[in-house]
Amino acid sequence: MPRALWNDLVGNSAFSTRWIEDGSYIRVQNISLSYRLLNKFLNFRNAEFYVSANNIWTLSKYLGYDPEFATSYSHSEQGIDYGQTPQARQFIMGIKLG
Repeated sequence: MPRALWNDLVGNSAFSTRWIEDGSYIRVQNISLSYRLLNKFLNFRNAEFYVSANNIWTLSKYLGYDPEFATSYSHSEQGIDYGQTPQARQFIMGIKLG
């Protein structure tokens, strides 16, 4: 069993693939839907209703929160979560009047 020892003469602190996992994923990042009303029904020149959703779905075998972020740009710390919060799921709806 490897031990977490620094400068271990036996080599137990050498790099290992024990904690490496597959970080591949498929994500639905953004979905938007809008509808513009015809001018003859309105007192405005135009009106548009819209609905948008961000970060809807992620398929991954990654055990952490989010396979897309890291806490540092250092090569030795890529893919380590360190308690970071994942990207929030957002739902937006609105009306544009002109």
